[in-house]
Amino acid sequence: MTILSSLFCSLFAAISLGGVAGGKISAQASLEAHNVYVGDPVDLMVDFVGEADFTSLHPPSLSGAVDTALWRIDDKSARTETVRRARRLVYRVRPLKEGLLEFPRLEFSYSNVYERIEAVISTEPMPVNVKKGANVALAELDEISQGTPMPDGLVYDLSKSPWNSKKGMTDDLLFRWQRACSLGKAEGFREFDFPEARLNEAAAELMDGNWAKALKIYSLLEWRIGQTREIERGIVAALALKLSDADAELPVWRQVLRPVLRYSWKGRLLVGFAALAGIALVLWVFKTILKILV
Repeated sequence: MTILSSLFCSLFAAISLGGVAGGKISAQASLEAHNVYVGDPVDLMVDFVGEADFTSLHPPSLSGAVDTALWRIDDKSARTETVRRARRLVYRVRPLKEGLLEFPRLEFSYSNVYERIEAVISTEPMPVNVKKGANVALAELDEISQGTPMPDGLVYDLSKSPWNSKKGMTDDLLFRWQRACSLGKAEGFREFDFPEARLNEAAAELMDGNWAKALKIYSLLEWRIGQTREIERGIVAALALKLSDADAELPVWRQVLRPVLRYSWKGRLLVGFAALAGIALVLWVFKTILKILV
């Protein structure tokens, strides 16, 4: 194969960065974690650095660039961020099989205005150690999703969750929990009162198309544990189902107030009191200055 034909094949297979023009652009991919569990959502970050205007860069579809038997990429939930001098694309990725996997090399094309060619850049492949899942993948929901945002899988192994609610559970309760996870029905999780049960209940409601019940569960749960990433993804999935809109996003007020909403109700009260105290202090200082001047 000649150099020209090899370049043509690479260009044809590359993912187009529509609207991006510049020169000396490089791409670097990274994963949130390299030791994960089957079905767990992991953030994939792709950073672009170089002499280019990235304002028109929107996340292209990556799902066609990976082996769908090994990886599932949620293109619809992708977002853009600015990190230092780089423009970052963030995707949610799920490994589907256990073992030592490799997240593949990604190739992108853009218009190099200095050399007047369509240039191709690529990321490096990344090894990922995937263990037997703590989450049960929502296979039924994935099959009917057709690209719409999805909630996380059902939390199965409580010892691997952020709240570790397995601690103190009796063998009987643990057996009933495992049975509820195997059935995957919302009613099976209602007898439990820990965060993982509420997340599973909400996800199961979404599987049955009950977005209103799921939203109510997420709304109540966030007061207990804060607006976590798991809850945010669930809310977006519920809104996508409610609006029949695959491009549904987290409400703007939830995005703007993330620094406060990430706390439970106790933390929010403290933030509120601190804000009131700060306002009172500013008013007192202002009043004192006025007295001195007058």
